[in-house]
Amino acid sequence: FTDYWRVGGQTTQDLANGTALLYRLDLTYEDECFIMESSFVHSDFVDREIRPSTTFLVRFIFKHLGELKS
Repeated sequence: FTDYWRVGGQTTQDLANGTALLYRLDLTYEDECFIMESSFVHSDFVDREIRPSTTFLVRFIFKHLGELKS
């Protein structure tokens, strides 16, 4: 994408039903000192204890100080 940005994605399909069970989109920025990773995940998995969900995650990594998760 550029020298500092990356984009990625994932999908999980149910081959028997032909439906999508999971969508994921990732956006990452990385330079010499800092990494910021963000992910958007939508899951349609259904089981006894698992329900469909949508999640947005952000993670900051300071290469010389450690890591801060939210």
